[in-house]
Parts: sequence; structure tokens; C-alpha cells
Amino acid sequence: ALGAGLGASSVAIWRAGGGTLAARGLLTPRAAASPAAAVVPGPLLQKCAGSAAGAPEYLPALQLLPGRVEFSYFPEATQALLMVPLGGRSGVVVLGADRKRAFGAEDVAWARAIAGRLGAALEGGDAAE
Repeated sequence: ALGAGLGASSVAIWRAGGGTLAARGLLTPRAAASPAAAVVPGPLLQKCAGSAAGAPEYLPALQLLPGRVEFSYFPEATQALLMVPLGGRSGVVVLGADRKRAFGAEDVAWARAIAGRLGAALEGGDAAE
């Protein structure tokens, strides 16, 4: 449902210290077989997760390196990628699309709102533990 409001064909949620929280949609066979270990954070994902400003990172043409190598859990047909930091958390929502330049300004705003709420919910869950 997270990618339903967007043109996303793949969604992954990663959190530092928690690993892959979710991986849905179109994934490589290896990632689909073990979704809990699908996301291996590379430099682009870690940069987004550590963003103090909470700014999203958008790769409109994923076939360019290093994006293609780092996001190998999404199928080769993935053309665009949007990474949005979880609000208040060291984590990222990663959205993949099967066409270049798939995400517009409204999509980015929507994804930021969802990621912010998800981050707040995760933070609230940690406080309850």
C-alpha cells in the first residue's frame, strides 16, 4: 500500500540497527526469498539515512553507477529510485519504479509525509519497549 499512491513497483524499508523492515513489490529472486535480509546498505542509502535535513535522494536513471550496484535487490528493470529518510530515525524508505523519472514533486512530498509518519510510529514503538 505504501507504493500505491505513487508509480512505485518496489518498496523497501531499512532501519539502522533493525535491518530490512519490509521489502515488497518487484524484487530479485534472492531478495524475495529472504526479504528480511534484502537491503544491504551502501553509501547512497547510508548518506540518505544520515541526512540531518531529512532531504530525499532521487536517482531518476538508476542504470547509472553506483545506483545499479547498490540497489541490486530491485530487479534490473528498475529505472528510477527515490530514497526518503524516516522522520526522527536513522532509516530509509526506498521506492523503485520501472520507468525513468517516475517520481514528480507531488510523489516526493507524499513519500516524505509517509516516511515521517512511519518514523514517528517506529520511534513511539521503541519508547514503549
